[in-house]
Amino acid sequence: MKSLIVYLSTCLITFSLSAMNLSKTDFPDYDKQWNTVKEFEQKGQFKSALEIVNDIALKAEKEGNHPQLIKTFVFKIRYHQILEEDGWVKAIEMAEKEIKLAKQPEKSIYFALTADLYQNYLNQHQWRISQL
Repeated sequence: MKSLIVYLSTCLITFSLSAMNLSKTDFPDYDKQWNTVKEFEQKGQFKSALEIVNDIALKAEKEGNHPQLIKTFVFKIRYHQILEEDGWVKAIEMAEKEIKLAKQPEKSIYFALTADLYQNYLNQHQWRISQL
């Protein structure tokens, strides 16, 4: 079931991004900043990586670069789960907020990501939930 959700999410994201028909010439290159994020992540410096991701998100927001916003959202979720004790809850709250703010086709992508977060949360906390 989880693999089906991941597969469908990947297909949805790929389709939506290709439907946007954005080329690299439409927006400035983000590769340098993403390489910095990758370096910080490899060193285990997730807080520093999150700061760069937040900078990318601000830049992408100003430029209306939705693919980069979605990418930063995925990285923010990952880093919040690593850095914060209640990272799962914060990630789900962030996803719900993005769903309310987004327009199609991005809204569908956020729905798919949120569904995946709920599924992962259930898998991680199933023993606790079943005891209630």
